[in-house]
Amino acid sequence: MRLPRPVEGSRTLQTADTPKFLGLDGPGGVWQKQFGGVDNAGEGVIVGVLDTGITPESGSFAALPEPRPDADVIAGKWLGRCDTSGENPVECNNKLIGARYYNTDEDIVIADRDFLSARDYNGHGTHTSSTAAGNNGVPATVNGESVGKISGMAPAARVAMYKVCWEFENPDDPTDGGCPTSDSLAAIDDAVAEGVDVINYSIGGDPGAIVDPIEIAFLNAAAAGVFVAASAGNSGPDVSTADVCAGFQDAVVDVLVTKARRAAAEVGATAMCLGGGVAANSRLRALAAERCAAEGIALHLPSPKLCTDNGAMIAMAGALRLARGERAGMEMSADPGWRL
Repeated sequence: MRLPRPVEGSRTLQTADTPKFLGLDGPGGVWQKQFGGVDNAGEGVIVGVLDTGITPESGSFAALPEPRPDADVIAGKWLGRCDTSGENPVECNNKLIGARYYNTDEDIVIADRDFLSARDYNGHGTHTSSTAAGNNGVPATVNGESVGKISGMAPAARVAMYKVCWEFENPDDPTDGGCPTSDSLAAIDDAVAEGVDVINYSIGGDPGAIVDPIEIAFLNAAAAGVFVAASAGNSGPDVSTADVCAGFQDAVVDVLVTKARRAAAEVGATAMCLGGGVAANSRLRALAAERCAAEGIALHLPSPKLCTDNGAMIAMAGALRLARGERAGMEMSADPGWRL
């Protein structure tokens, strides 16, 4: 039996479409309208990343063209350093301006396969750093195949890597690894003291934790004026699957409000539901309500069970104002059926 020859066609690569998805690129995009072009987006900003390290040879972290228009701004606040010690050390430039590594837990044995330096073995830190602030228009390949050109969301920003995640030596699990709390705490303190504007934390947490050590460290970072961006996790949409529920962190769900609202309007929907990850964040609740009201769409927010183990809700209603030293309110409800 001979199968018919498939019809040749062309498909569009989607791997590198994040700037388009977020409305950043193009003549009407944020890069052009707010910054005057992609080359200026992120100028004057230092993004500190807590992760598995970084691969400095990546084109995403190649040196920026000189002279830099934000050179004085960066020099006026950056107090960090580039640690060139250890195995296969990292070299910095005017893009990757800082690199440090932490190994404070004496009970953890780092696997030989990892680099005892700020260099990335796992690849995750390089990925998150390039996503947040990697250079624009960098050709990318996966397994030797081109996937188009990629860009960070703030391509003119500077990057500082704080390696806090490691491959562990574990005979029972050759893939074992993690991010010791003591390392993260030390890195957060250093990042704030050294002058970062943003901390990116794409590391899993405890869905029920509001007051664990790392959350408190991030509260203090926010109080110092540092924007803390944390991933909400890779699981869901079941109960207790959002890793970040503290109100003083901006979990990466904000964009979902805008995209879901637009999608509802485009199909003529008169109502829209958003999940508990939005329901648990007072800023996102207000944002969703405002944008939906403008479109005449009724907004329904379910119980914020994604962020709790038992359905209870801690509403950090004024946490962002608290971080700025203003008065804030906090409410608690132990009713598993509580609704906003």
